[in-house]
Amino acid sequence: MILLGVALKAYYIVGAIRSGMYRPGAEIWLLFIGLSLFLGGLYLRNIDFIISPMFLIVTGLTLKILFVVRFIQLVRQSRRA
Repeated sequence: MILLGVALKAYYIVGAIRSGMYRPGAEIWLLFIGLSLFLGGLYLRNIDFIISPMFLIVTGLTLKILFVVRFIQLVRQSRRA
């Protein structure tokens, strides 16, 4: 289900880029880093690791939420213009 969510989010973002509704900027790094931390935390849940996997998961989710908020702001701005 998580990978399906990632795929649907990527599909929507690519569609918004193609339609000209969204131009990717520096905020796209929030998504890439957030996804990496989140998926890495999920992978490391059952492994004894230096950093708590829960910290990685929460940090990754926070970055993804920040991306979504910024994405919505940018899409709304492009619709008004």
